[in-house]
Amino acid sequence: MKKIWLLLAMLTIYACDKTAHKVYLIKQWHLSPQHKTRDIEAAKSLPQYTNQKDIYLKVKSLVDKGLTQVIIAEGCEGEMGADFSTEFNGWTLKDLQVKVKDDDFADIMAPIAMKLKARYPKLKVICGDNEKLIEENLLAASDLRGFAQFYQRLRESKDVNPEIYKRYAQQIEKLFPDQEISNHVQFTLNKALHALERFEQLIVKRNESFFKQTTQNLDKNPVIIIGGLHVNDLRQRLHVKSIAFEIIVPHGYSNDEQNLIYALKTILQQGSDIELVFFQTPVDFKLKQFPLTKLVPWQEIMTATEKEQLTKLAKHRFDFKLLLSDFDGDGIRDFTISTNGMKVVLAAEDTDWDNDGIDNIIDESVGEVQVAKPKQALSVNNNFLSQAKKDVVIQQAEKKVKLLQEKDIPHELLILEVFNLLLKRPLTQGQQVKYLKATRPKFSYGENVFFSFIKTTQVMEYYPAKLSTYINQEYQKRFKGVPFEKYIQAYVIPLVVHSLAHEMGHSLNLTDERIEELAKKEGWTWKNKKYAGKYLALRRHPLKKMQSFKESLKFKGRNLKSWQAAYKNYASKINKILRMKDKEKQEQAIKKSAYFTKLNAKSNEQKLAFLYPHNLVSIYALKDPQEWFAESYACCIFKELYPNAKKSLRSVELEHLLGINPAAVSAPFCQQFLQSR
Repeated sequence: MKKIWLLLAMLTIYACDKTAHKVYLIKQWHLSPQHKTRDIEAAKSLPQYTNQKDIYLKVKSLVDKGLTQVIIAEGCEGEMGADFSTEFNGWTLKDLQVKVKDDDFADIMAPIAMKLKARYPKLKVICGDNEKLIEENLLAASDLRGFAQFYQRLRESKDVNPEIYKRYAQQIEKLFPDQEISNHVQFTLNKALHALERFEQLIVKRNESFFKQTTQNLDKNPVIIIGGLHVNDLRQRLHVKSIAFEIIVPHGYSNDEQNLIYALKTILQQGSDIELVFFQTPVDFKLKQFPLTKLVPWQEIMTATEKEQLTKLAKHRFDFKLLLSDFDGDGIRDFTISTNGMKVVLAAEDTDWDNDGIDNIIDESVGEVQVAKPKQALSVNNNFLSQAKKDVVIQQAEKKVKLLQEKDIPHELLILEVFNLLLKRPLTQGQQVKYLKATRPKFSYGENVFFSFIKTTQVMEYYPAKLSTYINQEYQKRFKGVPFEKYIQAYVIPLVVHSLAHEMGHSLNLTDERIEELAKKEGWTWKNKKYAGKYLALRRHPLKKMQSFKESLKFKGRNLKSWQAAYKNYASKINKILRMKDKEKQEQAIKKSAYFTKLNAKSNEQKLAFLYPHNLVSIYALKDPQEWFAESYACCIFKELYPNAKKSLRSVELEHLLGINPAAVSAPFCQQFLQSR
């Protein structure tokens, strides 16, 4: 789960003061020129397909209405005449001219400018790019990806895995045999930053060519079909010259490329400043102010090998003594350090550092020392069109939990509304949520994880920005054209209900032994292996002590990797079936498929399923017994709120919609945790 897009305008118009001419800037998500798309039907499954087809139809409409007489395209140089012979995506202009009268011509995944030239031979089509600069831009992009990956791998492994670090360092030295490299992390960071700067400079340089062609053909109201990275600079150039323009964002356009560059730029420019993050500490925690007054001997909580590794992690980031601190002397150390991707995470181990009865998560002091700023005023957005009254929802939530938020991250009204709804469900075992916090994820939980319950501190975290990005991406990819209010009701709210109920499952007052007992009854097997170290076992919060860990996890005789491979095979097969043009053969293939549900489904997609035939709750539930239980419990809650989900056909629909199969959870299982209504 980034930034709120719900109010982003899909059409941006800048007015010109005295001219009737207009430029159309159309953002495209294009394929690489080498990608072959001669199989028209197969190419429809490409993620760029929706975007490319919509651009073609939009520009065709502009041409047909006489609103433009010239097309300017990226990726090639010079005017496109009848003798244009360059091949892109396996197509030449002559190939397209042969297909121009076919019913599926709009579906062809070939450069849009070439398709338009094939359909309108007299239309002026200009390749507005510079081929030399294109090559340099591609090289800079390749260097950026390569050096950024080296930087990340070196940085991740430097203090925790010397063998991997050495291997990447040697590869860098082979690439630059004439250079003396003393700091491989800094060297690759500098190389990545230089490549990023060069990449952005070349985008601007290429835009000079596009802009020149635009001004020379301004009287023809040119259409510029171009990647989104070019648009901001071109917009500025047009604005400065008082040239009217319209930015068109077609269906299926993805900002992934722009987001990737922005994320890379942020990470690389910040460098080592992003290495250390705090977890389960008060908002705006001041680490350097933490009082180091009572330390335990390092031998009590770590082996010599662990001490060596932890010392390296602490170096230049914080005082190693923090890892030995037990301020209140209660036997639980104050901090634990871990790594996650490119982050070093310093987590509060003791939930009440000074034993004053106030949880660290809301405590501004340790003893007499101020370690955090006062709590900020509560702020709440309503980006998901909740109809509830804000004050009422907040008041209801605060009767049950304390609302917290990270700096500059408002709560979301719809999430609070659903949270209140779930807390009304009487759970026999009792949920243990004490705080609800709007924040950013500190760990790489997974692409579609928007909530996380931290059992030790009883904090339910959620990530409004990440959720918002996902919701908007799904709307663009899967639900474009559906009224947004209906999309919220039919997809977003059920998604939030299931996701939040899943974390509620983790919050129940159940022991690991009880969950394991339930898991074994349902088909889970594993082996317990004793943990050999000290650091994760001693002087820790009781819920976090690691004495052993599970390995060889299997559900119904298959491990997660095997289930994922089976699901991937299923997806591949049903996609082939669903792409069949011959409806009779398609119907036969559906009925012969091992994934045929034999249910009275209206759509062919819902006649096929993976979770339902295997009686699986979800693919995510196959990760381990804890996640299986949380997914199963969430489906119990889901069926309580949406009784229709108990029906097999609706469960199959939910498999395709949300990736869950509520029908797989039995009524006796649910009755253990839900009181009768």
